[in-house]
Amino acid sequence: MNGKSTGCRIGLLTPSGRGAIATVAVVGDAAPQRVRRFFQPARGSASPVATQEPEFPSERIVYGTWTSPGDRCREDVVVRFLGPERVEVHCHGGDWAAKRIMRGLESTGCRREADRFALSCDPGLNRLAQQALRSLSDAPSLRTVGYLLEQFHGALRSELRGIHDAVSQQRSDEVVARLEQLDQYSEFGRHLTEPWRVVIAGRPNVGKSTLVNRLLGFPRALVHDEAGTTRDLLEENTLIDGWPVVICDTAGIRDTRHAIELQGIELARKAIESADLVIDVTDAREPGAGMPHAEFPAPRVIWVANKSDLLEEHPNAGRPDAVPVSALHGEGVPELIELIAKRLVPEPPPPATPIPFTPSLSQAVEDALRAARQQQWSVVTDILATWVIDDDDPLDRPTYSR
Repeated sequence: MNGKSTGCRIGLLTPSGRGAIATVAVVGDAAPQRVRRFFQPARGSASPVATQEPEFPSERIVYGTWTSPGDRCREDVVVRFLGPERVEVHCHGGDWAAKRIMRGLESTGCRREADRFALSCDPGLNRLAQQALRSLSDAPSLRTVGYLLEQFHGALRSELRGIHDAVSQQRSDEVVARLEQLDQYSEFGRHLTEPWRVVIAGRPNVGKSTLVNRLLGFPRALVHDEAGTTRDLLEENTLIDGWPVVICDTAGIRDTRHAIELQGIELARKAIESADLVIDVTDAREPGAGMPHAEFPAPRVIWVANKSDLLEEHPNAGRPDAVPVSALHGEGVPELIELIAKRLVPEPPPPATPIPFTPSLSQAVEDALRAARQQQWSVVTDILATWVIDDDDPLDRPTYSR
């Protein structure tokens, strides 16, 4: 922390509730000294605590007891000294022991921190590395982990520093071009932790639920010959070509007076509006009987002619680009999956590509690009400096004012 006091924070690293062991983290100014007020090492323990030494070597683990002022109860604990500003206290599981320990530490001026990640993260990491580490804990697939690891190791930070230098050297065209390049990866970066939404839509009884089950690889959606079986949205997570995807089954869209079915149709329309990709399923035996295609732009829709196994020739449901599929038998499904992956990620970024991987980073890049196009270079500098210039506590540093 560059020698500057940032106060002392405490909090649980382990989940609250029942458990064999609970771990309280003490992070910040004089953390070992604060712990020493309540911790008594067991007899014979070779610990700097026992000799009242002011410095605490890293990775020192000491067994002993914890006693809070005015409390006769003693708690057996194991204390791990990790450095001059970090200590972990391991006690019996459950809430009672951990709360007693934290109450004692609060009496020394420590403040509670609810974010376990903020307590467990190495404070020596720069802000972008900490953000990437946090995102890695939410990464849903190995493929997205790879891109986030590259950001953790500095791909985005190096690019932002380069743009910052280009601003200072008044290379305005280069600044705009590099920010535009970053901005085009913003949506992709959002999906490194947030799945793409693929909505299966169409008229009733065209085989949407059967197709959902085929895409997922297991029977998740209820299938029945009666039209209108699906009334509510059904969502399930899966991977397509390594990309995280939520498959959403919807009610069949048709004219009806049934109140419950109407609610399901309204939910289906809202799901279509928010989808990253829509699979418009039609019955191959009824060309042109799909939904109005004007509801969503062509890049966001794949037309599927299902039940193509029931005909000798595979029609295209009135569209030359419709994919003939038999959801019941699996014919055409591998080709459909390949097309879904291609529509979601037409061109995966090459290795070591800098990518804005959080909404706040995407917003910062968008704001910086807008300011650069308007030649507001002081604004661009402030935005970039927020992310690439280290200070004593990167997580707590306020961002620029928009």
